[in-house]
Amino acid sequence: MKKYKSLFYTLVIIIMSNLPPLNFFFRVFGGDSIVRGSNESLYVTQDLKYIYGGKIGDTLKNDCYRQYRAKYPMSNSTLYRLQPLVLWKFWNWGEYLTNEKWRQPYTHVSDKDLKEAMFVFSKTYDSPNGTLDCETYPSR
Repeated sequence: MKKYKSLFYTLVIIIMSNLPPLNFFFRVFGGDSIVRGSNESLYVTQDLKYIYGGKIGDTLKNDCYRQYRAKYPMSNSTLYRLQPLVLWKFWNWGEYLTNEKWRQPYTHVSDKDLKEAMFVFSKTYDSPNGTLDCETYPSR
């Protein structure tokens, strides 16, 4: 019976840690950023020829993505997230289960390769100042 009691309390703590305001405190003390950064929703293709920053559901509306698909029709157009799951941070499990971005496959890309890919992306898709925004710019 004592074993079930400790399991019950552990489950209650995990569930409560995924709800506000406890989630906020776990993020602060766990070293997570409170304000999401720009790389929080960054995706790349396996060949690093396309980078997308935004909601994964809006990908098909993106002009650059359409250009990528037309330019590289034989390439795998699957978008991979750059953020790994950190399972020991149990206060993020609720987000892992509910947020769409965590359903995307993961790939590791070094900072050097990502900077290089961003430079190539900005030149290939005419994005100004190296940004990932192609919505307001004419396609080639």
